[in-house]
Amino acid sequence: MKRLSRRMKIWFAGLAIFGCVVYGLTFLAISAVTYLWMNSSHPEDADVIVCLGAGMDPDGTLHPPAILRARTCAHLYEAGVAPRIHFTGGRAAPTGPSAAEQMALLAKAMHVPESAITRENNSQSTLQNAYYSQPMLADADRIIIVTEAFHLPRSAATFRFFGPQDVDLYMSAPIRLQDDGTWQWSMIFRESAAIWFNALRAGAWWIGGLLGIDGRNNWLN
Repeated sequence: MKRLSRRMKIWFAGLAIFGCVVYGLTFLAISAVTYLWMNSSHPEDADVIVCLGAGMDPDGTLHPPAILRARTCAHLYEAGVAPRIHFTGGRAAPTGPSAAEQMALLAKAMHVPESAITRENNSQSTLQNAYYSQPMLADADRIIIVTEAFHLPRSAATFRFFGPQDVDLYMSAPIRLQDDGTWQWSMIFRESAAIWFNALRAGAWWIGGLLGIDGRNNWLN
């Protein structure tokens, strides 16, 4: 029993070290992407620009990252990159407006016509952004995802997991900034964990589908 207990301790210690190494490498990779990402001046044409929702108050007031994403998408539309913008993001309060709707309103104020806009109003995570948006992207062969650079790798992996489209990426900003203009490093720490957490949830969702488990879509939240 003592020998077994000692082996278990060594196994758990090894697992913890492995986890720390993987997390550290992920942190460095995402930091590098955030720091080095460069947008092309005019990305290749696509069928749809996909704008991912960001923070929003319960009354529908968009947080600065969401405003910047919506404005970036409107500028890309104005430049003729794609004929449609798809906004995706749910509600901060059950009776409030969705992030998708609020970002669409901002784009319309920038002269994007209603006919060039689609919305997905129910998602509460990047996984749900991709999954719930697929019916509205079914006719798209190529999409451009717009979000901050630190969020681009996870977004790309998620949309490629759920959809058949060719995915291109465009950053609205490198990362969210603090009041003094410095990086909000907490977003990198969070993203380094979220990318693996999302992979586990997506894997569980896929296995649940093979096993015919009902309600597995709740795992995407």
